[in-house]
Amino acid sequence: MKLQRTLAAVFIFILIAGTGAQEKKDPGEKPSSFYLYYGDKSKLLPESDKGYSYDDAVKKAKVKDFSFGRTRPEPVFASQIKTDKKGSIDEQSVPFDVLEESGVERNAFVRFGFPLPEGAIFDPAKIKITDSANNELPAQIEATAFWKDISLKWVLVQFNTQLKAGEKKVFNAVFGNNVQKKPYASKLRFFESANDATLYSGPLKVSIDKKRFNILKTVWVDRNSDGNYSDDEKVGGFSPDGIRMLDENLNLFTSTATAPASFSVEERGSEVIVLKIKGQYARKDASYKKLMDYVVRLTFHKDSPVVKVTMTHINTNVQTEFTDISSLGLDFVLPEDAETLTALTAKNDALTALKKVEFLQFDDREILSSGKKQPGRLKGPFEVPMKNAKLGLSIRDCWQRWPKSVGVDGKALSIGILPEQPSKNYGRNLPHYLQFPFCEGKYRMKWGMSFTEEIFFDFGGSDSMSKMDAESNMPVIAVINPAWYAKTQALSGISFPIGKQFSIWDNVISKAFDEHMTIKDEQREYGFFNYGDCYGERGRNWNNNEYDFAHGLFMDFIRTGNRKHFRWAMITSKHQADVDCVHAYPDKYYIGSNHQHSIGHTGNWSQHHVRAEWTHLYDSHTSADNGHTWVNGLIDAWCMGGDPISMNAAYGLGEHIAWAMAPTFEHLGSHERSAGWSLRAIASLYRLTNDPLYLKAADKIAAVAMREQKMDCGAWPHVLPGDHAGPDNQGAVGNCPYLMGIILNSLKTYHEATGNPEAAKSITAGAKWLEKAWSPQACGWPYSASPEGKPYWSPKPSPLNILICAPMAYAGNISDNKEFIEISEKAFLAAIMSFSPKGKDFAFGMIFSSELLCEIQKWHLKNSEDKGVSLLSNDVQLVEFIRSLKCGSNLNLRMPDKKTVLASLKKDKAVVKIDAKKHGSRPNTIKEGNLTLKGPDGSVINKIPFDINKAFHTELELKGKPGDIFTIEAFDDMTNVWNIESDDADISAMFKNNASIGAVGFSKYFFFVPAGTKEFEIILKGIHEGRFGGMAIQPDGKINSFMQGENTGGTQLPWATDKFKSAESQSLKVKVPEGLDGKNWNMRVWASGDISIGFKGIPPYISGKNSVMPTK
Repeated sequence: MKLQRTLAAVFIFILIAGTGAQEKKDPGEKPSSFYLYYGDKSKLLPESDKGYSYDDAVKKAKVKDFSFGRTRPEPVFASQIKTDKKGSIDEQSVPFDVLEESGVERNAFVRFGFPLPEGAIFDPAKIKITDSANNELPAQIEATAFWKDISLKWVLVQFNTQLKAGEKKVFNAVFGNNVQKKPYASKLRFFESANDATLYSGPLKVSIDKKRFNILKTVWVDRNSDGNYSDDEKVGGFSPDGIRMLDENLNLFTSTATAPASFSVEERGSEVIVLKIKGQYARKDASYKKLMDYVVRLTFHKDSPVVKVTMTHINTNVQTEFTDISSLGLDFVLPEDAETLTALTAKNDALTALKKVEFLQFDDREILSSGKKQPGRLKGPFEVPMKNAKLGLSIRDCWQRWPKSVGVDGKALSIGILPEQPSKNYGRNLPHYLQFPFCEGKYRMKWGMSFTEEIFFDFGGSDSMSKMDAESNMPVIAVINPAWYAKTQALSGISFPIGKQFSIWDNVISKAFDEHMTIKDEQREYGFFNYGDCYGERGRNWNNNEYDFAHGLFMDFIRTGNRKHFRWAMITSKHQADVDCVHAYPDKYYIGSNHQHSIGHTGNWSQHHVRAEWTHLYDSHTSADNGHTWVNGLIDAWCMGGDPISMNAAYGLGEHIAWAMAPTFEHLGSHERSAGWSLRAIASLYRLTNDPLYLKAADKIAAVAMREQKMDCGAWPHVLPGDHAGPDNQGAVGNCPYLMGIILNSLKTYHEATGNPEAAKSITAGAKWLEKAWSPQACGWPYSASPEGKPYWSPKPSPLNILICAPMAYAGNISDNKEFIEISEKAFLAAIMSFSPKGKDFAFGMIFSSELLCEIQKWHLKNSEDKGVSLLSNDVQLVEFIRSLKCGSNLNLRMPDKKTVLASLKKDKAVVKIDAKKHGSRPNTIKEGNLTLKGPDGSVINKIPFDINKAFHTELELKGKPGDIFTIEAFDDMTNVWNIESDDADISAMFKNNASIGAVGFSKYFFFVPAGTKEFEIILKGIHEGRFGGMAIQPDGKINSFMQGENTGGTQLPWATDKFKSAESQSLKVKVPEGLDGKNWNMRVWASGDISIGFKGIPPYISGKNSVMPTK
């Protein structure tokens, strides 16, 4: 068993024998040779070390002998509701459309959530689906959520329609008291006894063994359509072992060794039946030892020979932290020998092999077949032709969820969910962050983690692989007008564009999403544990979809109808439900909770470790007061997509908050978001379910938050953590505006759900503090500020603006405060200019922009003559916004290490004020810098050393005659920003050699265009990830040129170039109009971090004032 480890987040230094050098190591760290992987960012345990034990976790229990007060609720699909209640609507029709996007003609299965306003109807039987000619279609309607009056809030709609390649069809959801649905005969039938079950879909008959569950015992296909299923129409069945799992010692565990724990019908209607089977893998020997759980869902459609098998595998073994297995898979026994096996690749090429072959998706880039590797990606569909029949199957997201395999050998069709690994070194050549589940030829799973795979079996063999691919990987998606979503109020924060309203933002998001997906491919964010998440916030951890990325995507889909966003939202929410949430743990307190960003999704969270590990006992960073707990995307996946796995995880999180976190929550601590995200989650669950237990928990968390708020200033003042206070303000008291944004957003959600008037007062008071901390000049907030709003850091625009100003706009509406709305609009425009497509930056922009736009739209509909229809409708608004800003003009020089500034005297003497302050996170590489003053003749007048670790201020007195030019050179390790100014001298900074400005925000600088200049260039590069840009303005005030660029390569600082790819510079190419040469021009520049500036064709100097500039 694992030796006890000390987990203190402090570093120790161990002398490396024989080298004389010192290397940072973590407390309790073993020699590097012990570890399976040992790198500069992380380390992984070998197979022999299973991590912590059950007893280790119990000893650290947060609440002794904790237990939940009830059984966790389960998602329910309610198709038949007995009620005589009449709704408020007699008949109404809401259109929606579906689009075939894969380029394949097919019979498409449609499944989507439809919202209804409170009190509208009470019975799913009062809803029908019609086509564009008002012909009723057979459809299955099931209630998935209810309003407080028990009227229908969300229903799941399911039906089939024939679509040509690329075809769009419009349908109608018709509902109301007067709606009468036509009766339809369905061939979909289900019968069961104590031991067996039989299901008929029309062309298909299956038998299921309820005591020895092997998926499908026998399958028949009615090939002659006579309604009988004869012996010669049997197409096989799954092997008697069912799902097979080999442990690390090659002991066989199967799904048939013991009876399932439960066998239930999850959905039942005329169009779809879903069976849900829960059980444990067990040994077939006399011990019947159990290892891990499974949940299998079998989905059958009317008139279809296709069965979808959804398998969730859960590591419920909590005796050790890690459980290693050799393989996981299942076999189907064909009625006759397979002749060939054909696979479809991502390039739509067909790979065909003869008998006894296996295709293995080796990783995300290579396929292994017959012992040979080749570049490629298996899309998912496979065909197995036999002499008298054909079987088709498709593994959803096959290459993305690697490894996967499909093979044939005679009558055996083998599917490797986790196929046997080719060698003990499998996975060792991968980037470090992908290696964690591969352990010396075994698959390593941590306690409480799970994953889900979906496989579609076409037992009729009639569909082509392209059709199977379309239905499994590109299901059609219904799009409803966003105005309907907003009208129903089934979800909060919904805006509905009027004309081209919001189109600027929508274009930014659409482009950013495509860039986001490109980054995923470059970073190889794939694999059975990883697909659906983002990597790399701290260069080593998975983000665990920080800031509820799924919810942001769902909200954008509602507003724009962008189907790509819906698809990725579903994938993202399923990842969170499976991997990021705790499904089993020795200390039950943590069951249901949501991990924050971690190594291997569930390991060390912190940037404070030298080499972070996957092994980790759960603590406050896993509990819901971790400030990284989100549920809205899971709720959306249930309401909009009918996904019970996501909703089960949402319930798990709700139960954890209600029974574990909320009763023990008494103080916010040093991070306001400890209450923020947990309150938002539990209030959202209450809003969906009306469960009084969730309301009680929400009341408790909100009460703690409101009790600690200081209403005189509106903030939650506390001693700031060191990284929040900044190097010059250690021990300072105050708040971080973005953390204020989180807690105020959560109080907003709570207020919407409960109407609590104290919450409204709290939100308004908090917005007033945000107003004090707001910088109109920078168009943003500082990272932290005092209770009076005094900044501890330089304010700057940031994507965080969106998070901060969303509750501020809400406060504007509930308190009728126009200033709050105006600040929110400006902050949002500034955020657009610096928006990033990476990780959590993209996520919180997506989430809170929806709520912000809703509040801004709400204000303008009520208070503006044009109802705000032109809001964010064209790029001219952005240009004029930037031009109108009262931009900063501090030089804030950072790069290069030697910065050169010229001071031209306006009088006989001048005082030059010089300030340097810490900037960025780079550790110091030197102890001392220096400031050199040179006279007009180049001689050194003074050289002043300074401590590089401290803020530096000095004043230089210059004496001479007007026009004399002095040179000031500041040398450091680029960990400071320098500002140099004078009232009696014209100050110009040289911009050569990748010179940069730190935290530029929105800034305005002047430069000189010599007489005779016909054209020139200003070369800009964003030093930090995100958007940047510039604008050249002529002396007559007209905008000459404008550009925006984006750094998607990462930090472009000299010491980080080996870690990030190079980002492209962008140029402002300027033609000089006649008569505007020989004069000062100005430019506006902006970026999400630092920016470098260079010039071609004009002198390389800038000034913060319209003053005399160097002419050469």
